[in-house]
Amino acid sequence: MPADERPLNPALPVHDVSVYREVAAETARCVRELRAAAGSIYLRDADEAALAAAVAVVTPLGAVALMERIPLQDAAFASVTAYRTGRTSTSRSTELLKMHPQMAVQASFPFIVTSAPLKADGVVRGALTIAWAEAGRSAEIASEEQERMAKAAHTLSGMLDGLVADGVPLTPPAVPFVVTGDPSSALAVPNEGTSEAITAYHLHKLALRLASETTTEGAAEAAMERLVHGFGASGVAFGLIESGRLHLVGATGCSAEYLRALSGIPLSKVSPEATAVAQREQVMHTVDSRDSARLSQQATNEAEGEIWWILPLLTADRAIGTCSIGYRRQPGDPVDGPSALTSLATLLGQTFHRTQVADAQRMLAQKLQETLLPRVLPQTPGLASTCRYAPAEGAMGLGGDWYDLVESPGGIVAVVGDVEGHNTSAAVVMGELRSAIRAYATEGHDPTTILTRTNRLMIGLSTGLFATCCVAALDPETGSFEVALAGHAPPLIHGADGAFRGLHADAGPPLGVDANPAYRSAEEVLTPGTLAVLHTGPWPEPANGGDQEFVNRAVVTSGGELETLGDLLIDLPGRSSRTDDRALLLLRYEGPSADAQRYVRRLEIPHHDLQGVSRARKFLRDCMREWDLGSVTDEAELLASELVTNALVHGDSDVDVRLRRYPEHIRMEVRDSTSTPAVPVTIPREEDRAEGGRGLVIVEALARAWGNSPSGRGKTVWFEMSAHGSDRGRAPGAGRCAVFDG
Repeated sequence: MPADERPLNPALPVHDVSVYREVAAETARCVRELRAAAGSIYLRDADEAALAAAVAVVTPLGAVALMERIPLQDAAFASVTAYRTGRTSTSRSTELLKMHPQMAVQASFPFIVTSAPLKADGVVRGALTIAWAEAGRSAEIASEEQERMAKAAHTLSGMLDGLVADGVPLTPPAVPFVVTGDPSSALAVPNEGTSEAITAYHLHKLALRLASETTTEGAAEAAMERLVHGFGASGVAFGLIESGRLHLVGATGCSAEYLRALSGIPLSKVSPEATAVAQREQVMHTVDSRDSARLSQQATNEAEGEIWWILPLLTADRAIGTCSIGYRRQPGDPVDGPSALTSLATLLGQTFHRTQVADAQRMLAQKLQETLLPRVLPQTPGLASTCRYAPAEGAMGLGGDWYDLVESPGGIVAVVGDVEGHNTSAAVVMGELRSAIRAYATEGHDPTTILTRTNRLMIGLSTGLFATCCVAALDPETGSFEVALAGHAPPLIHGADGAFRGLHADAGPPLGVDANPAYRSAEEVLTPGTLAVLHTGPWPEPANGGDQEFVNRAVVTSGGELETLGDLLIDLPGRSSRTDDRALLLLRYEGPSADAQRYVRRLEIPHHDLQGVSRARKFLRDCMREWDLGSVTDEAELLASELVTNALVHGDSDVDVRLRRYPEHIRMEVRDSTSTPAVPVTIPREEDRAEGGRGLVIVEALARAWGNSPSGRGKTVWFEMSAHGSDRGRAPGAGRCAVFDG
């Protein structure tokens, strides 16, 4: 979503943790009587297959000892064993660290953990977990300690049953209900008492969470969650400095007026945020009758006044932004002291500085990668095509995979390839190979000659890298499809009848390995409606159906609609992360170009063309008149105007418009060079910032099918309309396969 349309004031999920007040009090009593360092109540988080802490009891000694989320499949943790077996279990930090060395940040001292299941009527609802410092303890948990835990577990199980009977869902909150188990303190909760242990706990958990965040947006969301649900803030706003102005990167619980005033405010203008940056000191701001409310209306109605702490986010030599934290009344302990605020500001400043650098690196890598890929695929009568590129997940997101589609004297040449590595060197070599192959294809060489010459070039570059490649030449007049391979998998050929065609091409050595390779080609004659899938990267394992079954399911699911099919094929199921980049090129042969030429039209609109929308409407009217489709011209013209307008306003690039006439429907595709999906907006956002996107609601209402699909260097937004002015209201992406009948 473009930055000027991204909602900056999301409502964080609300969970009334006060329902666990009595549960927390009983857990704290157990921790004090057992002279333990910490304790927790874990409940099942069904969405993430994990145990999540609903209550945490901390002391100055054990403020950081407990984890808030534990995967259910990891039986090394006593809490998981107790939950899964229904029996008490004990583990030691020294044993856990052997299996999970990263837990050293949780275990600042050796400790012993014992967990008892919370069950009633045979149903295990969670686990009570108690942690002791290992120093000075015997090897086993004493029998009287086990009895006290069993008694507490029985009592807590009854409390949880009571909550269930009252209709309270036992869903773990985003941040647990934290109380102190220090014998010298009474029960303390956020804004209800003083506890350095609670503050230390939340700061430590926030630091752990922020250490794993790699984007500024993710860091802001993590910090807002902890500040609201842990430190008891009513509103939070983060601003980062750019060109002497403060730009919002995240906010919650704030009024629309405050966000409008803060967004883009120059630091030369008098404001608490500007003062905090100039003085590099914390500023406390009390909102009174002379000020506009900063908190949302709900928060303001529940409070007599607002107290705001504005923290400058500092790096070693400068302020990079501000964190504004609002309370409904005078804040309590969690963020009450200068030391806590200083620690928080330092933590957030270092995190946002790191994510800003990472964001800039990713943006640079993305621009480099996109520049090396073709802006748009050529429009070829008799051939429908689309492409996808998915970078590997990593710090830079660079890779050596590429695709290309090149017009040649004999028709069209399709290419996919993969240079070894995921770094700048791989991307640069990829760009050189793509340029060479494009030049050889434009000269009219066949696939084996293209690979032979490209291999000679790569040997001469002496990069120390190698690359696999698939080159396929298609003659739209005859359907001839000739393929040559350099260490690459052959294309999958899926016929219109649903059967796969075997393409037995010998894979020669990868490019850059052998100075004198022998590349051979194989040929297949495609019939109208045949789909060719050229790809790099992994496919599903044979045990999960293999590549043919995967492609066939995707074809059925997509109804043969090429853009939807590309989305399905690039998103491999069962893979939580991508360790390799992937390129995908889909070609559907629709028949001899002599037949198709009459039904394919293309219009190019230059960047910032003020007459672009008007030209697109005229282009569509002329085509519809030629095809004798006057009955649907007005509606099609309206939809074309919306898509082209969005592309010119938000795409910030040249726009490529393609119109196809099928026997029963027309299809328009609008391609630009930004991969941000177009999203319909039906309800104005709270801050009333988004004016774009509502036109897509019109597209959704009038088109029989529509969709938007990010590809390698941009996206395609498309719609289909019946040629007879009927069959509206199909879901986005509900396309179907159709070929020219001549």
